[in-house]
Amino acid sequence: MLTSACVSIRYERAPSTAAPTATPAPGTGGYRVVVESDNGLNLRAHPSANSDVLYVLPYGMVLSVLGEGENGFLHVQWGGYTGYVSGDYVTPFGAQ
Repeated sequence: MLTSACVSIRYERAPSTAAPTATPAPGTGGYRVVVESDNGLNLRAHPSANSDVLYVLPYGMVLSVLGEGENGFLHVQWGGYTGYVSGDYVTPFGAQ
């Protein structure tokens, strides 16, 4: 014989005691960019055009910038991936 039971769990958020922080300025990370390459953009393991390609990001993909790397590359995060993209093929997200 099968029996069933219902369990109700209530989660409450603890009050935040953290002080608000300023939004980082472009150049230090903490902003977003959008892929502007029609052919996709290589997400690379290191800030080099010769580095291994981890993923090809499609046109219009929005990326979070973690910081600026060397050689004109940006250190970015998208989904579960972290890597580098050429800054020549992205624009600031929301720019007209």
